[in-house]
Amino acid sequence: MKALLPLLLWLPVAASAIEPSYVDVPTVLKLAGADHDEIEFARAKHAEAIADSKLAWQRFWPTLTVGAAWRGHEGNIQDVAGAVFEANKRQYTVGGAVVVDWSPGELYFEALVAEQRAVAAEELAEKVRRDLILQAVDRYFDLLAAEASMAVIEDDLRVTEEYAKQLGGAVEAGTAFRADLLRVKTQVSRVRLDIRKAEEARDLAAAALAETLRLAPETPLRPAKADLVPVPLMEGKG
Repeated sequence: MKALLPLLLWLPVAASAIEPSYVDVPTVLKLAGADHDEIEFARAKHAEAIADSKLAWQRFWPTLTVGAAWRGHEGNIQDVAGAVFEANKRQYTVGGAVVVDWSPGELYFEALVAEQRAVAAEELAEKVRRDLILQAVDRYFDLLAAEASMAVIEDDLRVTEEYAKQLGGAVEAGTAFRADLLRVKTQVSRVRLDIRKAEEARDLAAAALAETLRLAPETPLRPAKADLVPVPLMEGKG
């Protein structure tokens, strides 16, 4: 039991030590459209529809058949009158045949339907690819928004903790009320709770993106820092 205790204590540390993987929009586009199972299935259906279309058009051509046959008999044989006699017979046959199943209207429309199915299957494969890419980009921006929201809350926590520190010094100096300090400390606790909620939202967004990109759900995906651009609310004029 004593030997297992250090191992159990080490597991959470090892799990939290996984380095996050940073992805940007070009990376998401590549991973979403590269050899995805749904895309490959749609492409396989497209290839099947093309094969059916070619087979349908080939039915306009006649079927050529070439064959050979051999028949032989040795020994006694009986004729229609009942007499039995010895006979040796051999017969060789070589020939060919041309078979035409000619229904022009039916063949034409069957081939046309097969061709239209091939076109529809191609468009479906492209639609599946675009839908997956769009879903991946949407989930990436969800992750980006969650990361930006968390950055704002962390900055709020930093400012609030700094204010609490200054207010604590003022209380010790007798220039501020302790009730004000308690209110600020309560606000710090609330902001820390908001950070935990923001972390959960970010992790859920990362798991959703990992699912679309066919990565392990526990992969700690993070948006590229270059995409997190702060927007100034006011611009100073010289």
